Amino acid sequence: MKDHPGRHILIIGAGASGLAAAYEAAKCGADVTVLEAEKKPGRKLLRTGGGRCNLANEATPKGKYYGTHPEFAEEVFRNLPLSSLLAWYRELGILTVSFDGWLYPASEQAQSVLRVLTDALGERHVKMKLGERVRKLSRADDGSFLVRTDGWQYRADAVILSCGSVASLDKESDNAGYALARQAGLRLVPVRPALVPLVIAKKPVSPWEGTRAHATASLLSGNEVLAAERGQIQFLKDALSGIAVFNLSMQALASLDAGRRTVIRLDLAPSCKEEELRQFLAGRSGLAPEEQIRALIPEKLLPSVISLSKSSDLPHALKCFDVRVTGSRPITQAQAASGGIDVRDIDPATMEAKMLPGLFLTGEMLDIVGHCGGFNLQFAFSTGILAGRAASRKA
Repeated sequence: MKDHPGRHILIIGAGASGLAAAYEAAKCGADVTVLEAEKKPGRKLLRTGGGRCNLANEATPKGKYYGTHPEFAEEVFRNLPLSSLLAWYRELGILTVSFDGWLYPASEQAQSVLRVLTDALGERHVKMKLGERVRKLSRADDGSFLVRTDGWQYRADAVILSCGSVASLDKESDNAGYALARQAGLRLVPVRPALVPLVIAKKPVSPWEGTRAHATASLLSGNEVLAAERGQIQFLKDALSGIAVFNLSMQALASLDAGRRTVIRLDLAPSCKEEELRQFLAGRSGLAPEEQIRALIPEKLLPSVISLSKSSDLPHALKCFDVRVTGSRPITQAQAASGGIDVRDIDPATMEAKMLPGLFLTGEMLDIVGHCGGFNLQFAFSTGILAGRAASRKA
């Protein structure tokens, strides 16, 4: 297989994976056009990492990805290791800095990453068509692809679908990528929210909205502890949020689907063992319960913990503050989506559809979702690079 100068590639979607695919394909000598339904590229990219753009994570990917076949992500990273991705960033002019293994651009600004990417595409003469919503994808008799938008029909030797997911979009119907993939005969795993606040069964004893507390969150499905995460928990009016909750949300929703009682157990004093906490509070037993623990947890959580302690005891209530989960916030409020295109239909070395040569899929469209911490953006960029390289070649 050799690079084929002039090979025309259409990329549908100008998110992280689409922009990466465009740059890599153009670098390999292809004639590249990007079609983006929005008026500006990289809308989701600008939001990543709270605007700081968490590009990747130094941790091993094993156990950090979910999906019907999570091992697909590991296969992708065997084909494009983190060291190769970091070299690719550096080639573009992006140096990374590590904060406990979470990798960010040195600027800590997503805007600068997007600007570097779009400038690089301009230098490679990539054509960017904004406000072009794709309506139909088909194959011509000569084997080329036909892509119809509201105002034009494009012809290409290869197509890369990089449409993203419906997560965090203003309207779920704004993403047509799944429909295009189905037109091509690919299988779709049902799409649902991921990395999303979890809705709770009962209102707290007193309003706790806006409260944040550092805790360990354990996910209980029935009597089984499935996973645990430590970090800052955000208490919403009817839900729990924060990175620790987000990372448990996929398994929590699967537990609910299985009809199992699903609970987030919060350890609100994670730095103390229960016996140490018991000894500490024994010396304050002459005080009212609120006064005993006032300096241990946020003020707005006191009434709920005190209420729980009436059925157990105060140290246990702090270490095992159980909140039953009933569902999640809608997918428009999720950071990512689980489900998507069945990865059994995709070659992890090239991102090409196995049954339809010349069609490639990347990033959020696939049935893979990672933990918070740069794992999803690492997957998006890596799959985009692999697709761009493969699509620029002629079989």
